[in-house]
Amino acid sequence: DAFPMPRIDDIFDHLSQAEYYTTIDFKSGYFQVGLDPEDRPKTAFSTRDQHYQFTVLPQGVTN
Repeated sequence: DAFPMPRIDDIFDHLSQAEYYTTIDFKSGYFQVGLDPEDRPKTAFSTRDQHYQFTVLPQGVTN
């Protein structure tokens, strides 16, 4: 699922029309960003006795 990085001038053009800017420090922000209930099954895993799925953004998840 690779895709090319957008050009920086295109990014700035797009951001120049934004009303709000937000930054998130994911170094300490993981486990604080909630996952949409529709996406939680994508993080699911099972053990012999239980089935688990994250309700918040886990570290290291990639597509």
